[in-house]
Amino acid sequence: MPRQRSACPVPGPKLQCTMGSRRRRESIAKPRLECTSGSCLAVVRMTEFHTVAKVGSIADGQGATFVVNGRLVAVFCERGAYQAIDDLCPHMGASLGAGEVVEGIVTCPWHAWRFRVSDGTWCDNPRLKIDSFEVRVVGDEIQVAVPPRK
Repeated sequence: MPRQRSACPVPGPKLQCTMGSRRRRESIAKPRLECTSGSCLAVVRMTEFHTVAKVGSIADGQGATFVVNGRLVAVFCERGAYQAIDDLCPHMGASLGAGEVVEGIVTCPWHAWRFRVSDGTWCDNPRLKIDSFEVRVVGDEIQVAVPPRK
């Protein structure tokens, strides 16, 4: 998710990308959005997408685990759609990527804890959630946006 450093006092601030041609030449430039209202210091950092697999490499109803930005991420395929959540079950640390997905729910292979792959919510207690991540398909690549751990 994007991170906002400071809140804008202007309702509904207009954000503009500052990744102009000058910044593209800088090897360490990162895409950013800045408030154009002129009355604040709002900066939103855009999380980068990372290619983790090719379309079709994850079987329908299954998952796979990848290291992205120093984090273990489970990517699941169900009916041709891809979704990603934190790979580690908070109960005992099992890999959720090894679990099976049925109707949008992955079951932990160790102790049967169940999580929605769409948003990481624990099915038995919706107050508990694990991280979920944005997924996109570009060409034949599955890409996941995972911010580094805080």
